[in-house]
This record gives sequence, C-alpha cells and structure tokens, in this order.
Amino acid sequence: MAYGTMGIVKEGGKIISLCAGYANDNLTRFAYISVVASLPEYAGKGYGKVAVRDFITKAIKNGMKAIHLYAVKDNVPAIKMYKSLGFIDYVVEDELRPEDRHLVL
Repeated sequence: MAYGTMGIVKEGGKIISLCAGYANDNLTRFAYISVVASLPEYAGKGYGKVAVRDFITKAIKNGMKAIHLYAVKDNVPAIKMYKSLGFIDYVVEDELRPEDRHLVL
C-alpha cells in the first residue's frame, strides 16, 4: 500500500500551498513529487518553495536518497524554483514523459 507525503504551508489555519507525492519506495529510495500548488492569491510569493522544502525534509527523514518530478517544459517559474532548490535536469533513455522536463534532486 502506498502512502502519500505532503509538504504544506498554512496561514490562519488554512492550507495555502502544498507539495504532494510519495516518499516511501524502500527499494529504489527515490521519492516522487506529484503536484505543487498554491491558492491563486498566494501564487508567485514563495510559498510553493516552502512546501517543496517541507516535502524534501520529510523524504530525507524517510530515508529517500533522491527526489524526482516532472515539470511542464514551458513553466519557467516552477523550473526556476526547482533549480534554486538544487534540482537538476535528468534525462533517461525511453523517457516516459518526453514532452515534460524531468528533474532530480
């Protein structure tokens, strides 16, 4: 059974940004970020980055050695954020999603 992991940012008891994925693959020790989202009024203010950092911390505590994600290749702000956190482009043969950017930390 797979269990999800979430990094969240709250303000006034309300979740304003989240990073959700999986950090429980004990075979490969690779975590995977599925989604990063902020409420529209909080977008572009750095809250997504805080949520991703929270996810990274939880993944590391859970024994993960790497974290990967896919980003829409034209989503420049998201890619800039991931790169500022240390993610790098990762290319594999027979990429499952060649239309997107595959990033790994």
